[in-house]
Order: sequence, then structure tokens, then C-alpha cells
Amino acid sequence: MAGKPYRPIYEEAFWLAEIAAGRPLDKSRVLAIGDSVRTDATGAAWFGLDLLFVTGSIHAAELDAFGKSDP
Repeated sequence: MAGKPYRPIYEEAFWLAEIAAGRPLDKSRVLAIGDSVRTDATGAAWFGLDLLFVTGSIHAAELDAFGKSDP
């Protein structure tokens, strides 16, 4: 299976980021950004990345992102 949340897509993206940076990168200094629990949050967790989760997108209604959201 290709794509998020599966490891090969994160390995490829990380490899491309290292090429662009011209040096090895430390996962602890990489932040994944996403709006989907199923793909973004799961993939980041499986690959060992911290995640900035965007609540005002596809999960906005269930998280009450524009009302009294739960931190």
C-alpha cells in the first residue's frame, strides 16, 4: 500500500528532505502537519514524528473546532 499512513511514503519524504537539506536530519526536529487522524496522525505516530494537528478542517465538526473545542 502506498501513501499515508504507511511507512514507505514517510521514508521517501524524509529521504527527499535530507537531500534538500544536504545533510542527515534528526526525526526529533521534524514536525508533521496534518488534519486527518486516519492518515496524518497515524502515519506521524508510526514514523515517530511529532504532529501539529489542524482541527479546523475535516474533523472540525466532531471536534467542535469553531465553538468550545477541547484542548
